[in-house]
Amino acid sequence: MTHDISVTELIPYYPDELIGKEEYFMVQIKSFIEKVKQEREDLKDYRLKDVGFKPHDDGLLVKLYFKKDSDNDSNTNKIINFFDIRK
Repeated sequence: MTHDISVTELIPYYPDELIGKEEYFMVQIKSFIEKVKQEREDLKDYRLKDVGFKPHDDGLLVKLYFKKDSDNDSNTNKIINFFDIRK
């Protein structure tokens, strides 16, 4: 049995407002990850495994995929498969 959780959010945007703001989405995605880390205490035993995103109407749909970190010793060799969001 796998213990996976996903969290989704729509980041709104209007193309005219983004002229000259090349890093807008990276900043928004990073702040979404930080917000989820702070607000979702039930994810403290989970690691961020993947981030997916796709255009959606007037925004960018961002989905975070978390995987249960069941045993630190047995997962030592698997850690390279996960993103480290602590940076």
